[in-house]
Amino acid sequence: MHKPLISLLTPCYNGESYLRPHLEALLKQTAENVEYIFVNDGSTDKSEQVLFEYREKLEAKGWKVVYLKKPNGGAADALNHGLKVFSGDYLTWVDSDDVLHPNFLTEMSEFLEENQQFGFCYAQTQYVKVEDPQHPYFVQKRVITDGERDNFFEDLILAKNLPALAFCMVRSRDFLRVNPTRSIYVSPVGQNAQMLLPMAKNFRCGYIPKVLSTYMVRQGSASHQINPLYDAMLEDVLLHVMQNLELKPWEEIYCKQLLDKRFHQNEVSKDQNFSLKLFGFIPLLKGKCQKSKTKIYLFGFIPFLSLKSVRK
Repeated sequence: MHKPLISLLTPCYNGESYLRPHLEALLKQTAENVEYIFVNDGSTDKSEQVLFEYREKLEAKGWKVVYLKKPNGGAADALNHGLKVFSGDYLTWVDSDDVLHPNFLTEMSEFLEENQQFGFCYAQTQYVKVEDPQHPYFVQKRVITDGERDNFFEDLILAKNLPALAFCMVRSRDFLRVNPTRSIYVSPVGQNAQMLLPMAKNFRCGYIPKVLSTYMVRQGSASHQINPLYDAMLEDVLLHVMQNLELKPWEEIYCKQLLDKRFHQNEVSKDQNFSLKLFGFIPLLKGKCQKSKTKIYLFGFIPFLSLKSVRK
């Protein structure tokens, strides 16, 4: 019986302190035909030494271990190095501190084998704190109600109702159809969105209703809350990916509307007033800004001018 080859790609930068639980979880995987690609992204700690401690054990399972070492260039650049060499029928990529449950690779690949209508799939992910790993406090999953249209592409742009994006498996032939260059845009943020947006545009996503992975939450490692710089970089990434999706004109307009909804809907969320006074105390003009409309009053109460801004 043919056993499909699963490529597991892991970028790592200075992961010495948390790499062992990740590798221990790989030793417990039930999948046998696996190509494990470990990309050392210029680590200055003992990440390489830790990997080598486990390399023979992984190879004893029948796994092929590919070790790539490169100067530090960030997660996207590390992924690109791995994407150039993977050869599996299925591809998944996880960070070096993520923990896969024993059946993750087996169940994800079997699901895609048995459900050819899907190009990629997700299970559910539990969140635990590093200091209390035995007690999950949250399970992240995508929820689709009966009769609801499953538009993963739209929700990915909006960052709405998503599974834990890092724990995906894609069908390699479909991935290479939408990413024949085997590369993504090098940016400090948005690697998962870059990998998934072309897939979500062209293929359906399937869901396994069970927890198959654990995300370790470290103190101080929470995602950004209000960070304009992060949002600006992420919007740049999404725009870059969309430029390569060969969108129809109306699709391009719609995608930009979704980006505006995600990143710009609160830019002018409150009324803003201004005034102009003669000699510092005689009211001459008074203005009121309400979202896209500005009204100006003469002497503070006589309607004088109404302006409507048009965003291109």
